[in-house]
Amino acid sequence: MSKETKTKLLVLATMVLLGIGNTTSTWIRGDHRKALESLALVAVIALFLLLAGRTERLRRQLFATDERADAIGLFAAAWAGFAMMVTTFVIFEVEFARGHSGEPYYWMSGLYVFLFVLLGLARSLRN
Repeated sequence: MSKETKTKLLVLATMVLLGIGNTTSTWIRGDHRKALESLALVAVIALFLLLAGRTERLRRQLFATDERADAIGLFAAAWAGFAMMVTTFVIFEVEFARGHSGEPYYWMSGLYVFLFVLLGLARSLRN
């Protein structure tokens, strides 16, 4: 099995598991329609990713391992991670300002920083 196929299967399996988890928690909460809508959305995105392998540009961007695609993916991941960190921090500040506990967002921010440092160290040791 090629690295591209393994990557594609890992992404799809992760999506399906997270989608099922989201659907289950929404169903348990009692919002059955929203649960089915979220499952349908995950199915559509998974189908898109399966079909993306047939388009050269999407296949190269999503699953290829050439240097150009890796550089673009690294750039996109870095900015997406930064955007998520800023969003998490802003949500923390809003909750804290409202007088609520911002602790879940505080821990998410801490986890982000911890993983950033850990992955940075792992990469520097690898090179």
